[in-house]
Amino acid sequence: MNAHRHGIQRIERLEIKEQTVRVYDKSAVTLTHAALSGQFGGVPLSANLRYTRMWVETQSGWRIAAAHCSVLAF
Repeated sequence: MNAHRHGIQRIERLEIKEQTVRVYDKSAVTLTHAALSGQFGGVPLSANLRYTRMWVETQSGWRIAAAHCSVLAF
């Protein structure tokens, strides 16, 4: 997050290939397959990624409780 916040990482294209949301009472899991391209520290990058997020519903809204991201082979 800091790399994105400080401009070190710039995402120029983000394509959601597939996304699944599973809700379990006051929690949810999102599974996302995405392709992205951009720059990291001025160096071009391109990646095919799988994101998993665990969400919990709180009084102030939905919050991420856990997250994971893996690079997939093209």
